[in-house]
Amino acid sequence: MDSMPSIAEVTEQTKASLQEIVDLMPPGAVATPRPDQEPNSCGGSAGKGSFYTGAVDVTLPPGTDVPALVAGLPSRLGDDWQESSVPMLPLPRVELRDEKTGVQVNVMGSKPEEEAPWIYLNGISRCGSEPTR
Repeated sequence: MDSMPSIAEVTEQTKASLQEIVDLMPPGAVATPRPDQEPNSCGGSAGKGSFYTGAVDVTLPPGTDVPALVAGLPSRLGDDWQESSVPMLPLPRVELRDEKTGVQVNVMGSKPEEEAPWIYLNGISRCGSEPTR
């Protein structure tokens, strides 16, 4: 049985997965990471641990077709990423899983009628072990 990765390792994996998506944004996009949050407990039968949640706001250039950008992400990310079904919302949205690391990323974008186009990325790691205190 594999040992649980450290919280530091899953934090870096989550940030790298978010960056992989940010790298697919059009020229002129500005990505702003939100401040780190405290890791959340994911303990259970396997023992104590925490998962990391990271978020990035992306301001897109005027005229960006946000629904097309969001819908095209799964194919642009490649075979290491899988798309999950998500409930219908009035916003362009896709949920993705980085199969290399187990990071889950929720991508939500602005409605076409909004003046300033944007995308919000929310990434959640797999469970990582906390350092002993």
